Amino acid sequence: MFRTRELAITRQRSKALLPWVEQNVRNPDPRYPLPEHLQVWYVELQRERWVKNEAAERSLLHSALRRLHVKGC
Repeated sequence: MFRTRELAITRQRSKALLPWVEQNVRNPDPRYPLPEHLQVWYVELQRERWVKNEAAERSLLHSALRRLHVKGC
């Protein structure tokens, strides 16, 4: 149970940090550089999003092709 609560807190913090990190990535401020661990976290997050999007697109394509095959087109 502790682990679940810990993950929930981490998720909340991530959601709170994300807009700031995205803004800093788009418009970096040389006076306040983004810490390296946040840069790494953001890149990993983007990679996870990309992988999920790719999987969703493959799934949609697969189901569309399956429907075409069933219809006999």
